[in-house]
Amino acid sequence: MRILLLGEYSNFHNTLKIGLKKNGHEVLLAGRKDGFKNYDVDIDFDDADTFEMKVKTVKESYFTKEVNESVDEVDSLIGQDSQDVDLSDSMSRYTQAISKFNK
Repeated sequence: MRILLLGEYSNFHNTLKIGLKKNGHEVLLAGRKDGFKNYDVDIDFDDADTFEMKVKTVKESYFTKEVNESVDEVDSLIGQDSQDVDLSDSMSRYTQAISKFNK
């Protein structure tokens, strides 16, 4: 899965990125370097002028049609799992509520 993380202020996204990459995901981290903490980012948004250009470039090259097709494929598979599972009362009510929104 391709994941874009926005902002890096506490090193949380860098840590998350490491974990996601270990699990086989492709991750980009975009943010502004503040000059104080100086956390690494893959895409540095310096100012408003370059921000728009870099966002457009990321959209065109990183999020391709292939990703949209796989999302469509997942959407088409929702509801095809007809496995009967014994659920607790609260979990049963929860899954019933969620299933109303998956139609």
